[in-house]
Amino acid sequence: MYIYLFFLNFIFFFLLLILLNNFFINKFYYPFKILDLINFVINIIIFGIINFFYFGSNFMIISIIINFNFFYISFHVQNMVNTSPRTKIILNIFTKNKKVYTEKNIVENRLNRLQSNQQIFINKKIIHINKKKKTLNFIYLVFKLIKKF
Repeated sequence: MYIYLFFLNFIFFFLLLILLNNFFINKFYYPFKILDLINFVINIIIFGIINFFYFGSNFMIISIIINFNFFYISFHVQNMVNTSPRTKIILNIFTKNKKVYTEKNIVENRLNRLQSNQQIFINKKIIHINKKKKTLNFIYLVFKLIKKF
């Protein structure tokens, strides 16, 4: 019986996520989307109560842990899709089909994003990495190590 409830929870979690996406587009409580948090809370309330009444408090705790895992998985899958440059370019081309979306626009958008995060700065059309950003130095070292292997 519990396995059916687990699959129902799984299906409900992702269907509600899709439904809520229409109401909470690009609203964030950084680093999470508001829709992810609301979906998570709704699922914990619904399936936590159901599990408590049918199976007891131990299964309620299991249901909460399962919903944490669903939240974690959906957050990272969405994050990978949104941060992947190739995926982002394809999504932008698809959503901005009424405009001309050229290579120049893509590069300018990327540069503007890096500048707004203060990861780079441009001086006389020369791009410089902001050495004060410790995370960039760390990322550079990690990539350098990965490239050696």
